[in-house]
Amino acid sequence: MKLIRSIFQNPVFKITSINSVSVLIRIVTGLVSTSVVAKILGPSGVALLGNLRNFITSLETVSVLGFNNGIVKYVAQYNKSEEDLRRIISTVFWTLLGISFLIAIPLFFFSDYWNTMIFGKEYDFSIVFRVTALTIPLFALNIFLIAIINGLSEFKKVIYINIVSNLLGFVFTVFMVLQFGIHGALLAMAFVPAILFVVSWFWISRSLDLKRYIKKGIYDSTVVRNLSEYSLMAFVSAFCYPLICLKIRTNAIDAVGIENAGNWEAMNRLANFYMIFVSTLLTVYFFPKLSQSESDKQTQSVFVDYYKSVVPMFVAGGLILYLLKDFFIALIYSDRFLVLSDLFLWQLVGDFFKVCSLILGYQFYAKKMTIAFLSTEVFSITVLYFSSNYLMNTYGTEGLVMAHTVTYFVYFFILLIMFRKVVFLSKQYRKIDVKKERR
Repeated sequence: MKLIRSIFQNPVFKITSINSVSVLIRIVTGLVSTSVVAKILGPSGVALLGNLRNFITSLETVSVLGFNNGIVKYVAQYNKSEEDLRRIISTVFWTLLGISFLIAIPLFFFSDYWNTMIFGKEYDFSIVFRVTALTIPLFALNIFLIAIINGLSEFKKVIYINIVSNLLGFVFTVFMVLQFGIHGALLAMAFVPAILFVVSWFWISRSLDLKRYIKKGIYDSTVVRNLSEYSLMAFVSAFCYPLICLKIRTNAIDAVGIENAGNWEAMNRLANFYMIFVSTLLTVYFFPKLSQSESDKQTQSVFVDYYKSVVPMFVAGGLILYLLKDFFIALIYSDRFLVLSDLFLWQLVGDFFKVCSLILGYQFYAKKMTIAFLSTEVFSITVLYFSSNYLMNTYGTEGLVMAHTVTYFVYFFILLIMFRKVVFLSKQYRKIDVKKERR
């Protein structure tokens, strides 16, 4: 009983409250919509959706210039100064609106080219890219609005926006898939940003009169320069990675067929759902603690807390998932996807190393280690690309998840070497840190 009580009294297990509901809704709606798509469209449909998802993710990253965290920081920092807040909000608004329109124009008028590049000549989904062009500005403005709300410490509103957006997006996606099949699924993915924008606008209009803050004549290039410090890391992780996945999937379609490429995408989608728990704990609880750590000893204590709580949780959940993998595959997808059973072990092993490395990777953000972040990220993406192609040609679809394991094993090993002085901080250095803190 004491063990159980201590587990539930751990701060890691106390941070969920309303956010837990948001995460649960996101997972349930995501799983159900994925199940509907898989059962109706099959592996080939899942593969096509995966291509579009990676493409849109890259577009969305460019449209907001990686400003998300920077907007939150500066809005929070200057929220008591209406003049500074007006300068920040107005500048960011016009910048993101201009960039998103620059992206939308070639996307709309060259939709046939993008269709061929993403789906191939045998498919005609050009209308999807024209719809995406229309909704890209709305996506940028949605991220802009959420960042403002977050910066104003309206955390509950952010969570409510996520809950309502997930529910509406889920209903719309399922309706479109049932009515229009693969065309409906692709159009739903392109149109969802418009729904998110409407929900965000509704909530923020109750807290802030944006007309007072967005003025035509207010634009400060200094704000953009300050925010650009946050762009580089966001671009590499959120822009390059989806493009590499898109390229790998395109190669997989040619090498092992669209059905097997769809099975690999289905495995990735399933893994993304259970990884939501880990990513939420990192962003809500561990990342702020890393940012506040002022000594190696404090940083190490955050690492230890993570490895003692989150990693064992993941191992236990992964073991249950592996033992019941056939049940979950049939429940979420269909019997057509039972071949995923052969991919589960490598996926879970790779995700184990991914979970172990995530906390170390967040140290780059916490301490603004831009060069180190870029070096390791580019290296890991390169390893993923070449190992995927090599192992796929040798072991087929299974080689793709083997490459996932190889990549995160290498990534974790590199980060362990980079942060060895903190991770394996000796008692002697702990005493030195204690003395520094006392001074």
